[in-house]
Amino acid sequence: MRWIGSRLSSALFPALLAAISVALVLHAGFSITYTVNYQVTYSPGQGTSASIIYTAQAVSNSSYPQQLIIGFKLPPYSTITYSSGNSTVSGDLVYWNITVPAYGEASVQVQFTNPLYSINIIDLNQTLLVNSTSYDSSIINGGNGTLVQLYLGLMSESPVPPTNSIYLVKQDGVAYSYTQTPSGFATLGSTSLVYWQSSGNYNLTVDYRITNLGPWRSIRLQPVVIVSTLDTGLYSKYLSQAIAKLNSTIAQLSNYGKYNDLLGNSTELLTELYDLSTMLNYTANIFKFSAAQVNETTAIERLIQLQAEELRGAVQLEYSALYQLNYTVPQLKEATLRVMNNVSNIIREINTLQRESTSDIIYAYGVVNSANSTLANAQFALKQLSATVNTQYNALYSTYLNITSELNYLETLINESNINSTQRLAMLAAISAAKTSISTTLGLLLTELGGVRQNIAITNAELSTMETELTGVGNQLSQRGVQLTSTLTNISDSLSNANSSLFILYKALGATQKALNSSLASLHGALANATNAVGLAAPVYGNSTADSTTLMRTAEELSNASLEALRMYFNVSETLLNLKLAINGSIGSERANASLSMAKYEYELESLTGLQRELESYLVINTTAPYSLDVVVTQSFIVNLPAVVDENALLSLINSTNLTVPSDSRSSGITRIGVGVAAGLAAGSAVALIMALSYVGRRGHKGPWI
Repeated sequence: MRWIGSRLSSALFPALLAAISVALVLHAGFSITYTVNYQVTYSPGQGTSASIIYTAQAVSNSSYPQQLIIGFKLPPYSTITYSSGNSTVSGDLVYWNITVPAYGEASVQVQFTNPLYSINIIDLNQTLLVNSTSYDSSIINGGNGTLVQLYLGLMSESPVPPTNSIYLVKQDGVAYSYTQTPSGFATLGSTSLVYWQSSGNYNLTVDYRITNLGPWRSIRLQPVVIVSTLDTGLYSKYLSQAIAKLNSTIAQLSNYGKYNDLLGNSTELLTELYDLSTMLNYTANIFKFSAAQVNETTAIERLIQLQAEELRGAVQLEYSALYQLNYTVPQLKEATLRVMNNVSNIIREINTLQRESTSDIIYAYGVVNSANSTLANAQFALKQLSATVNTQYNALYSTYLNITSELNYLETLINESNINSTQRLAMLAAISAAKTSISTTLGLLLTELGGVRQNIAITNAELSTMETELTGVGNQLSQRGVQLTSTLTNISDSLSNANSSLFILYKALGATQKALNSSLASLHGALANATNAVGLAAPVYGNSTADSTTLMRTAEELSNASLEALRMYFNVSETLLNLKLAINGSIGSERANASLSMAKYEYELESLTGLQRELESYLVINTTAPYSLDVVVTQSFIVNLPAVVDENALLSLINSTNLTVPSDSRSSGITRIGVGVAAGLAAGSAVALIMALSYVGRRGHKGPWI
């Protein structure tokens, strides 16, 4: 299979991992997923920064809580920048003593920097152009119409190609164009996401055309986030299965060597055909010589008696030779019939192999279709959940508006009431505090529901990608089945043609045997006449003339039979040569392709196993319960982009007498105040949102998003 494919997408890994994990850890204490994320941040004008994040997630498969000590041994010269709660740090070791609830899960994480350590599974080349000129600064002085171009080049650095996801947040006031068609789109409130998914090397250019800088004549372009993923456990299992299948295929192809033995044995048939042609030609020449001897007796009557003796001797010799030839032809017929039976047996074996191969491919195709059906059910469930979340979101937002309206109305009543100012101020302060609390609480709830809606949209897009790739795997299986069936059919047709040639030879040998029987009968009569001529010289003359004619006719028939046998010799030689070339070419090509694929997979498996062992050396696990372990490697790139500012227009606006901040009808919830704090917070929030979504899409989530 290709690498079925031939390659698995980032959306396919979590689904397959979940299915395999259920089978592997049904009776285990824990299912542990160890994720290593190497995160690189690019900032224009500031260079790059990198950090490493180790994450371990333990899922309990027991009906009671279990203790687990889990942690990481950090590489030398590491500096911890973050660790999840209740961690213990001892030298280069950071660990947690946790209790995993029954059928629940627990996660730990540490983030650190290290100037000497990195895990590179993908290499990123990125170039920023402003109006077709290379640019490296955090601020771009430009106006509407400014063109910012970002080139991204991904190159695989891992033993096997990782799966890549590129996320882009679309903004108002910017027109976008891309060199690659996006894999999908997602929407969260007024925020739109575009994403691309690929495997291995990938190139993408994004064009940002500024169309509206807004009232403050500035806009900060949102970062682009790239996440590459390599699941070493799942990929190793896939490679092992592919190697086992190729080994089986090579073993089956090696069995076809017996056909070469059969073709080698056919040399005996060719030798017998050539000898038959030579013997027939030799006998014809003797007959011609005997006829010449008979003709000479007409000139010398006094030697008739002697010629009669010589004629009888010659006829006796030819009769013996022809009798021996008549004995050889049936043996050739039997040998030809045996070869025909052997070829028929080979055709039946090839037809049996063709049916078995077709059955295996149909079974694999059915498995792929079953997986597609499962994905369709999952998409239907996600659509239902999305509808429910949208309903809750709208209801919560409506509630927020109603409460705000009621509190505003209450403020109006208090302001219009005839109470003393102290009470009025106290009541208004209480209402203001309530509005602030309600706004904060409901705002957080709306944000959480919005995040859920975004996760559902991305998960649904990834399921669609999985369905497309599974369909591609099914098509590859179908094409492979057609190719194998065509190859076996060609071999079977070649053998059938050889059998037809052998059958023609068999019939020709039968005709030759009939001609020999007729010639033997004629020679038997000629021998009797020659015997009588020995005692009766006078009649010999007339009989000798007739015998000479008979001998010449027989010689002509034998010459024709010799030519026919020689023609059959060349036809059978050509047929057997073509058959041998066809079998060796087809089987040799298939075996060579299978051997090359297996060598490639074995190299990838060995390299992947080495990477997995290196990463496992940094993981610490102490528990009495059994557990299974999967190692996932990710590499994240955060490409920050500069802000576009029309400096002259902005200075004029600031120096004007009206300093009121104008409203921006295009704002997505964040008021643009130049390129200050709010814009920076918006960029940071976008990155955090994308990283969270990519983590959920890659790892799955056991909370309310399922």
